[in-house]
Amino acid sequence: MPPRRGCSTTSSSASYVDANRAEVTAGIEIVVSHRTQDGTPLYLLGTEEDSRLLGEILATGMETGAFRRMPLNVAVSLVEAMLDVCTTELQRDATADIEPFATETITTPLNGFAGAAR
Repeated sequence: MPPRRGCSTTSSSASYVDANRAEVTAGIEIVVSHRTQDGTPLYLLGTEEDSRLLGEILATGMETGAFRRMPLNVAVSLVEAMLDVCTTELQRDATADIEPFATETITTPLNGFAGAAR
């Protein structure tokens, strides 16, 4: 599985965020505000199912050598954080240029996931 697949997903996510800034920011505010009865933010209650597909993609990539080996939960968390970087920046500054974040999110961290040269 080539690492470029993750590049496409990240680029698509960033493009969507850029084109729908107000809606994405509003959605984040709603999600962050929702809490359980004991006050725990709902976004912290993610389940294994939430990340299952991503985990399968990363595990396959590690098994085939497309991605270097690391603990799967670490890899999943890193990719999820990379996908969130554009929305986080928009929360800080609604007029931010997120293209550099999208570009660096694709090139810098994914190079770290790359498997050993064959």
